[in-house]
Amino acid sequence: MPVDPVTPVLQPQKLVVERECCGNILLEGNQPGFLIWESDVQSNVTVTQISVYCDSSSTDSLQLEIDGEEKRNMYVPVGNTANFIGQGVHTISISSKGNTTMSLVEGKYVITTTLQLKENNHLGNENKNGGSSLE
Repeated sequence: MPVDPVTPVLQPQKLVVERECCGNILLEGNQPGFLIWESDVQSNVTVTQISVYCDSSSTDSLQLEIDGEEKRNMYVPVGNTANFIGQGVHTISISSKGNTTMSLVEGKYVITTTLQLKENNHLGNENKNGGSSLE
């Protein structure tokens, strides 16, 4: 059936969301690694940028485990910053590389995520019978 030129076709809107989180890192002794970020959002495109700084007063390097479409490990040497940008990241965990009883690791992190949320199939263009208003 041809499209009525008077009735516009409703295009699904794509909602793009950008979020940033940041925080301090303090690992002492044999403290186990822990999760600092997790995504539980269904999206079409996810881009995540991670910046982590390991303070120059730290006794060990920081280790990041980035889990997503691929699993990656990154090390941040004492007094340095490491950066990562990638797609499909689900979780980010952090731990001390040395992890001895005398370890003291301090640092900071910033994580920025850009999401294109999945389209809503129900955009208000359906009639009461469940069919499209263009039918």
